[in-house]
Amino acid sequence: MAAEVRGGVAHSEPALQFWLDYVESQGAVTENTRDSVLTLLPPVLQERFHLPEELLVTSDADVAREDGALLIIPGQAVVDSAASTVLDSGDVGVMHQPWPNAKQPARESLQEAARAQVAVDHGRIDLDGQPTPMYLPVLRLGAVVQYSISIESRFQETAEAWVDARTGIPLGRELQRVVSTRAAPPGPGTAHPRMASNLERALQGALRALDESAALRRSELEQQARSGRDDELARVTAYYEAALASIASRRASAAPERHNLYDAQAAATRDERTRRLAETHEKFTAVHEIRPFRLHIIEVPVLVVPVLVRRGHREFRHALEWWLPGSAFAMNRCPKCGSSATLLAGRDELGCQSCIGHHEPTRHELVHPDDPADPEPKARSDVVNPDAIATPAPVPTTAPAGNATSGTGALDPRAWARLKLEAPEIGKRLAVSFWRSAASLERWPRLSTVPHSPLEATYRLFGPEGPLRVVGVPPGHPVRWLSEMTTLGAPGEAVTSGTLQLPRIKLPYSLRWRFIASKPAISEVLPFLDAVGTHLPPRGRIHREAASLLAEGTPIPDLMGEVEAELWNTLDRYGLAFVIRCLSAFWRVQGKRELRGVDPPVLAAAISVACGRRSGLRTSTRGAAGQHDVPEASVTSVTEIVENLLGALGQRLW
Repeated sequence: MAAEVRGGVAHSEPALQFWLDYVESQGAVTENTRDSVLTLLPPVLQERFHLPEELLVTSDADVAREDGALLIIPGQAVVDSAASTVLDSGDVGVMHQPWPNAKQPARESLQEAARAQVAVDHGRIDLDGQPTPMYLPVLRLGAVVQYSISIESRFQETAEAWVDARTGIPLGRELQRVVSTRAAPPGPGTAHPRMASNLERALQGALRALDESAALRRSELEQQARSGRDDELARVTAYYEAALASIASRRASAAPERHNLYDAQAAATRDERTRRLAETHEKFTAVHEIRPFRLHIIEVPVLVVPVLVRRGHREFRHALEWWLPGSAFAMNRCPKCGSSATLLAGRDELGCQSCIGHHEPTRHELVHPDDPADPEPKARSDVVNPDAIATPAPVPTTAPAGNATSGTGALDPRAWARLKLEAPEIGKRLAVSFWRSAASLERWPRLSTVPHSPLEATYRLFGPEGPLRVVGVPPGHPVRWLSEMTTLGAPGEAVTSGTLQLPRIKLPYSLRWRFIASKPAISEVLPFLDAVGTHLPPRGRIHREAASLLAEGTPIPDLMGEVEAELWNTLDRYGLAFVIRCLSAFWRVQGKRELRGVDPPVLAAAISVACGRRSGLRTSTRGAAGQHDVPEASVTSVTEIVENLLGALGQRLW
């Protein structure tokens, strides 16, 4: 690549170019010589860099040595100082892309493109009026991301996020490429009206995008450092195992009156081992810090296209945005919440599944074959025809939409876009089939259950009746019918929720499920409505009769170990759903060498703290230590070990 030329002198070193540009912007005067640059610095820069008023600078080490010039290369103190000042001051501004001279697309072309690019469930798109030219604001957020992989390994990278400045929704790759590669003169556009920005929402979306990208990068770096961490953990573990074995050997041959002394030494050694293991994990714990330095609002020429979304004889007005630079429609937005979820043309309004889906629940007959006639027929007057769903289509062994997630959890955007359209139908099949199996006391197939999930732990605790116990169905009470409605959660995950109708009460439920290798699999059953995400809703949302049953009528299962029994004792405080999460997490890390020798109450307290953080509960270290009557310092150190073990299992624990 050719070097940049400043006044006839080539300066190929980016650090020198940056420093010269910076000092010139601060009032310095520069003059090129044959192999260096003569620089006159103003007093403020002389004081900041501790340099004389007049000096020669160069990027050539030989010139610096022979002519006495200051060598400007990466890592040099004056370069770092200038870069720090630039980052602290930031780069903020408004720009606009020039309005293109090309002819606007015809109405027929826009309508055809709208129907091809924009998905509206149960609706058809028709144009409704003339497009309006406007400037759409895009937020460009640049940042320096500092990664700390271990105590010895730290480095920085730059990253950028491009989002719609009204909603915070990230731009697609093609639109981002188009916006980032086109010239944008400073200042707002004046050729046409401008749409208003929502900087708070845009910044939240951009920071979220940067954080997700940095987390993925950090995960890759952690994998590279894992071998070094494992080697050091093995050395620490071997050392303390040998020390404990030596103490045990000396105790065996010692007089009985000295046994207490050796027991105290062993306890102190185990505490020291716990501390050293925690220190080793902390040493290799990767973290990242995002430091924004650039915030640009770039106004992009678009056509606001008014459309009608038709569902039968119903019509809903909506607007789409045709990006003139990219000749494509922007990602569609829900008119209610502004999200990028697929639109749904409902009975009475237009919105995404999350906004209006709960207004249109569907109900399904679910009478056990041996049940007597329903004593309350009026309660089911609006049930759909039971003959139509008496034998529901089986849950597909492979989702027709394709593979949504890979074995590593990476999401295929195209498959996810298709799954968003099919999730309601698949969720209906899952709910009907799952609760029919539960009502018949049949275990849900293992191939349709997420491995190591709370649902798997539920069956391990209670057997086939586990799902009924979790939502509070009293023993022997038949489930008459159910309602169901599916919403989308995190990418790759959906939640089907509704109510189960018993003879006297309706109990809420949520089934959290996702696709694994193109197959829908249930991960958890919860006694709440709309339990989207990993945070547990407040226990006040459990039906009062179910809450009483869950608190008082859930006997302790058989074959409980010491740690399991300690966790079960927190049932009254945190609820059954949380205890099951804790048990499923414990069974995933049980037997790990890092946890050998940890006292069961301490380990139970650490498990509850780690799971509480992931469940949005206030399970403080101090509170958990008091609950299990153990030292707070021990809980703190073991919690760090548990957090690292759970973190190594992947971002999605439940």
